[in-house]
Amino acid sequence: MNTLRGIVSTVHHAGALCKVDITVDASPLSALIVDDAFALHVNDAVMIHFKETEVMLATPESRVSAQNAFIGEVRAIERGEMVSEVSFDFHGFDVRSIITTASLDSLHVSISKPFLWFVKANELTLQKGDDER
Repeated sequence: MNTLRGIVSTVHHAGALCKVDITVDASPLSALIVDDAFALHVNDAVMIHFKETEVMLATPESRVSAQNAFIGEVRAIERGEMVSEVSFDFHGFDVRSIITTASLDSLHVSISKPFLWFVKANELTLQKGDDER
């Protein structure tokens, strides 16, 4: 599970949906959540959780519709027979993606090479509070 620590910058409600914009250092992320029991407010500290299987990769030249798209250097690769794990540094947090080894090879993913990683806003889970890393 990927975990980032951020600060809520805006909260927008539309019926049962809530769009929460969060800042991790200077980078913005957005989460779409079902408006539930806990209320989030601007400047609240939150932990952001998302599965490695929800982090997608692309070449830096690619264009995607995801708001949460960042270019980072690959810092580690754990190659498997069927699936592989690719790790990035994101403002001191370790963000990991699990992709097929065939995709790893076809994209020519290698350590220190820049890649676009992204995660859809509806795949983020928020936890109120500021836990230690």
